[in-house]
Amino acid sequence: MRNTRRPAALLRPLIVTAALLTAATAVTGCGGGSGDGSGSGSDKNAASYEKAGDLVKEVNKAMRETAFHGSGTSTALGGGTQETWSDPEQGLRMKSSGKAGSGEIYCKGGKNFISAPLLATSVEQSGQKITVPDRLADVYVTNETGQGCDAYYRIDESATFAKDKNAEVDGEKTVALTISVSGTSDTYHVAAEGTPYLLRMDSVRDGLTSTTTYGKFGQRNTITVPSETMPMDEFRKQVMGG
Repeated sequence: MRNTRRPAALLRPLIVTAALLTAATAVTGCGGGSGDGSGSGSDKNAASYEKAGDLVKEVNKAMRETAFHGSGTSTALGGGTQETWSDPEQGLRMKSSGKAGSGEIYCKGGKNFISAPLLATSVEQSGQKITVPDRLADVYVTNETGQGCDAYYRIDESATFAKDKNAEVDGEKTVALTISVSGTSDTYHVAAEGTPYLLRMDSVRDGLTSTTTYGKFGQRNTITVPSETMPMDEFRKQVMGG
C-alpha cells in the first residue's frame, strides 16, 4: 500500500497550533557563507555522504547547535516574506508577513509563542474564521507541541539526494536534498564543503514558490520571548467560547 503520509519536514508547529485552537502552512525561513559557527561533529564533507539520511542528521545537528539568520519569501499567509533568527541558547524568533496577514512566532525550550493575529490568520486559512478582540491583539498564545524549536527548520530524514539540483549559493557549492509529496516539495541546498550548514531552501506549496537563504552562522542573536502571553486553552475560551 502506498504511503501518502505527508513528511514531517513539510509540516510546521504553527499548523499544529492552529489545529489545537480549532480543536477540530507552512512557515519556514541573510544568508550565504558557512561562517565560523560550531561544527557538526563530523569530519566528512556533505559531498562525500552515500546515504542521504546520514547527511540529514549532520545538517540538523549543525543547524541546531549554532546561531543563524534566515530570510526570504514564504508560501504561508498567501505568499509574502519571512525572517528567522535562531540561537541554541536563546531560542527562535520568526517574523512573517503576507497578503493574508502578519505576525511573529517565538520558540524556547520547545514552547511556542504565537502572536494572536497570526494564529487567527492561520486558522482562517484552514477554513474557520475567528475574530481576535482588541484586548488580545498584543497577546502571544503559548502551547507545547512536543517538538523542539528546530522543528521550524530541520530536514526530515526521509529526504533524498537530488543531484540534478546541486547548485551554488553565494559562490559555495551545495549538495541538494529533496522531499516531494503530492505536488508539495522542499529542496534543501547544503554546503558541500566544511560544516554542512543549510544555505538555502526552495519550496513549492499550493502553486506558490518560495526561497529562503540562511547564513550569519555563529553570530549570536538576541531573542527575548514575549511577556504578554496566554495559554492556548484560555485563548480558545475567550475567542471561541469553548
